[in-house]
Amino acid sequence: MSPPYEGDKPVWHAATWQEWAEIHTAVQPEPHSVWVSDFLVKDAAEWARSRVGIVWVEFPKLGERIAKTAGVPFYGGGKAASEAILRETGTRSVVASIKAHATGKNFH
Repeated sequence: MSPPYEGDKPVWHAATWQEWAEIHTAVQPEPHSVWVSDFLVKDAAEWARSRVGIVWVEFPKLGERIAKTAGVPFYGGGKAASEAILRETGTRSVVASIKAHATGKNFH
Protein backbone atom coordinates (compact mmCIF):
# COMPACT_ATOMS: atom_id res chain seq x y z
CA MET A 1 0.00 0.00 0.00
CA SER A 2 1.07 3.50 -0.59
CA PRO A 3 1.25 5.00 1.94
CA PRO A 4 1.84 1.88 4.05
CA TYR A 5 -0.90 0.96 6.52
CA GLU A 6 -0.03 1.77 10.10
CA GLY A 7 -2.73 0.57 12.44
CA ASP A 8 -3.73 -2.09 14.92
CA LYS A 9 -5.22 -4.53 12.35
CA PRO A 10 -3.22 -7.45 10.96
CA VAL A 11 -1.29 -6.93 7.73
CA TRP A 12 -0.61 -9.62 5.16
CA HIS A 13 2.10 -8.90 2.64
CA ALA A 14 0.78 -10.37 -0.61
CA ALA A 15 3.45 -11.08 -3.21
CA THR A 16 1.05 -10.33 -6.07
CA TRP A 17 -0.52 -7.14 -4.68
CA GLN A 18 1.82 -4.70 -6.43
CA GLU A 19 1.11 -6.20 -9.87
CA TRP A 20 -2.65 -6.23 -9.17
CA ALA A 21 -2.61 -2.65 -7.89
CA GLU A 22 -1.16 -1.52 -11.21
CA ILE A 23 -3.96 -3.07 -13.33
CA HIS A 24 -7.04 -3.47 -11.10
CA THR A 25 -8.82 -0.40 -12.52
CA ALA A 26 -8.54 -1.87 -16.04
CA VAL A 27 -10.39 -5.05 -15.07
CA GLN A 28 -14.13 -5.14 -15.71
CA PRO A 29 -15.74 -8.12 -13.95
CA GLU A 30 -18.40 -10.12 -15.76
CA PRO A 31 -20.65 -11.30 -12.91
CA HIS A 32 -22.92 -14.28 -13.30
CA SER A 33 -24.89 -16.50 -10.95
CA VAL A 34 -23.44 -19.83 -9.94
CA TRP A 35 -25.79 -22.25 -8.24
CA VAL A 36 -24.07 -24.26 -5.57
CA SER A 37 -27.22 -25.82 -4.13
CA ASP A 38 -30.99 -25.65 -4.67
CA PHE A 39 -31.69 -26.14 -0.97
CA LEU A 40 -32.77 -22.54 -0.33
CA VAL A 41 -34.81 -22.40 -3.54
CA LYS A 42 -36.68 -25.61 -2.66
CA ASP A 43 -37.20 -24.59 0.96
CA ALA A 44 -38.53 -21.12 0.08
CA ALA A 45 -40.73 -22.55 -2.69
CA GLU A 46 -42.23 -25.09 -0.29
CA TRP A 47 -42.92 -22.29 2.20
CA ALA A 48 -44.63 -20.25 -0.53
CA ARG A 49 -46.79 -23.23 -1.59
CA SER A 50 -47.81 -24.17 1.95
CA ARG A 51 -49.05 -20.76 3.14
CA VAL A 52 -49.84 -17.26 1.91
CA GLY A 53 -47.17 -14.63 2.34
CA ILE A 54 -44.30 -12.77 0.75
CA VAL A 55 -40.93 -14.38 0.14
CA TRP A 56 -38.57 -11.40 0.26
CA VAL A 57 -35.37 -11.64 -1.78
CA GLU A 58 -32.39 -9.40 -2.36
CA PHE A 59 -31.17 -11.00 -5.58
CA PRO A 60 -33.44 -11.10 -8.68
CA LYS A 61 -32.02 -14.39 -10.02
CA LEU A 62 -32.83 -16.08 -6.71
CA GLY A 63 -36.33 -14.57 -6.69
CA GLU A 64 -37.04 -15.68 -10.23
CA ARG A 65 -35.92 -19.21 -9.45
CA ILE A 66 -37.96 -19.48 -6.24
CA ALA A 67 -41.05 -18.11 -8.00
CA LYS A 68 -40.70 -20.52 -10.91
CA THR A 69 -40.20 -23.49 -8.58
CA ALA A 70 -43.18 -22.50 -6.41
CA GLY A 71 -45.43 -21.53 -9.32
CA VAL A 72 -46.01 -18.02 -7.99
CA PRO A 73 -45.19 -14.60 -9.43
CA PHE A 74 -41.96 -12.73 -8.89
CA TYR A 75 -42.08 -8.96 -8.56
CA GLY A 76 -38.73 -7.30 -9.19
CA GLY A 77 -38.05 -3.64 -9.68
CA GLY A 78 -39.71 -1.20 -12.02
CA LYS A 79 -43.04 0.52 -12.51
CA ALA A 80 -44.84 -2.47 -14.04
CA ALA A 81 -43.86 -4.75 -11.15
CA SER A 82 -44.86 -2.08 -8.62
CA GLU A 83 -48.29 -1.72 -10.20
CA ALA A 84 -48.75 -5.48 -10.52
CA ILE A 85 -47.86 -6.32 -6.91
CA LEU A 86 -50.42 -3.78 -5.72
CA ARG A 87 -53.10 -5.66 -7.68
CA GLU A 88 -52.42 -8.84 -5.67
CA THR A 89 -55.37 -9.80 -3.48
CA GLY A 90 -53.49 -11.66 -0.77
CA THR A 91 -54.85 -15.07 -1.78
CA ARG A 92 -51.49 -16.50 -2.83
CA SER A 93 -47.85 -16.17 -1.98
CA VAL A 94 -45.57 -14.00 -4.07
CA VAL A 95 -41.83 -13.51 -4.31
CA ALA A 96 -40.76 -9.87 -4.14
CA SER A 97 -37.63 -7.77 -4.30
CA ILE A 98 -37.07 -6.31 -0.86
CA LYS A 99 -35.25 -3.35 -2.40
CA ALA A 100 -38.15 -2.52 -4.71
CA HIS A 101 -41.19 -3.26 -2.54
CA ALA A 102 -40.32 -3.24 1.18
CA THR A 103 -41.43 0.33 1.80
CA GLY A 104 -44.12 2.62 0.47
CA LYS A 105 -46.79 -0.03 -0.10
CA ASN A 106 -49.67 -0.97 2.14
CA PHE A 107 -49.73 -4.76 2.01
CA HIS A 108 -52.54 -6.17 4.10
